[in-house]
Amino acid sequence: MKRINNLALILGGLVLSAGTALAGVPADPEFAALSARVTNWATGNLAITISIGALIIGAVVGLARVTAMPALTSIVFAILFSLGAGLITGIIGAVI
Repeated sequence: MKRINNLALILGGLVLSAGTALAGVPADPEFAALSARVTNWATGNLAITISIGALIIGAVVGLARVTAMPALTSIVFAILFSLGAGLITGIIGAVI
């Protein structure tokens, strides 16, 4: 028990003392335009259209199968699609 408490204290201290990862300027300015275009697609009107389309398809499939699971799956898909671009940009930005 004492060993677990010591390990928890050490891990807690490491977590609290860790700084945030900040990214610098992107390494490849050649792909900046492509990256901006894809990000705009993934967060703009195209993303909204795809998300609404997934919701409609999920609702139709849910009505055909008499279950709400396809509609809930399409809602999760829409949420992940809208948050995915920011998440990937944050991960890539922190790595570079």
